[in-house]
Amino acid sequence: MMTTHIGLHDPTREVKVVVPLLKEEEKLANLPLRMSMVPGGLGFSCEIALVDEGSRDDAARLPPNFNEPGWFRIEMLVLLFPTLAILSRRRVSALALALGVVFLHFGLTSSRYAPLWVVVTAHTPAALASQVRWFETLSADLFARAVRSPGRPPFLVSFSFAGLLLLASPWMGHLAHHNQELMPSRALERLPADYHGERVFHGANWDVYLTWHGWGLRPRFRTWIDDRLDVHGREHADVYRELLAAPPTWEEMLERSQVNLLCIPADTQLAHYARSSARWGLLFDDGQVAILRLAAPPEAIARVADPSQ
Repeated sequence: MMTTHIGLHDPTREVKVVVPLLKEEEKLANLPLRMSMVPGGLGFSCEIALVDEGSRDDAARLPPNFNEPGWFRIEMLVLLFPTLAILSRRRVSALALALGVVFLHFGLTSSRYAPLWVVVTAHTPAALASQVRWFETLSADLFARAVRSPGRPPFLVSFSFAGLLLLASPWMGHLAHHNQELMPSRALERLPADYHGERVFHGANWDVYLTWHGWGLRPRFRTWIDDRLDVHGREHADVYRELLAAPPTWEEMLERSQVNLLCIPADTQLAHYARSSARWGLLFDDGQVAILRLAAPPEAIARVADPSQ
């Protein structure tokens, strides 16, 4: 954000203007001076703020804020790691310690790496807990009680409970289902049925789900972008955000990328303009996910599906 104050500061004769921009702050650096001419001619001082909300999205690059909802779980796991290392009779291997420290450094530097630290190190606290004296005593006591119970083998009770949960899962609400606000799986299931080998431009947060369900498709489903931002690079991520904002050249940009199918959030500018375009046909729209196909000749789609042609 760039703020410019022109004229003498007088609260009774001051005009404040906020101008929202999209990747235009550098190009319009002289805009405040031009805008100040009208209020300045009327004897008003002028404060103009250029707010460029579209330049970057660095939320995932910032350190985690443990005061935000949900982050306390990772904070507890961070504190649990050294606590179990002290209480356990098991020694932490050099490799596990190195991985834990390195990925903890990444996780505390950038919040997008915090879940990766959990995946890498979660097995180490579990192994340490298995040799904490209190847990060992509790485990031995529970096992002894199960063995003393005549006619009820422990494994039979476990299998019966697991089978009961499996049978009851369709009536257990959303316990084992995706949160549709975060991962609209019911809408995304439409995409494999509509996919015929086209290059797909899709929401970046849906990459893992689409890869999972598109792995067995022929031709294999290829994501346009995913959460490996370090692999794709900053430029590719900027192009993705620019396309969602639907610049005047959005159709040319999609054509250069050989995109023939869109699977994008329905409330984006790109979805709005694609619905209005005669070149794109709407296949599905539930207000959360919009799927559209380019009205292109079949041979053009075939060339995209088979790069050897």
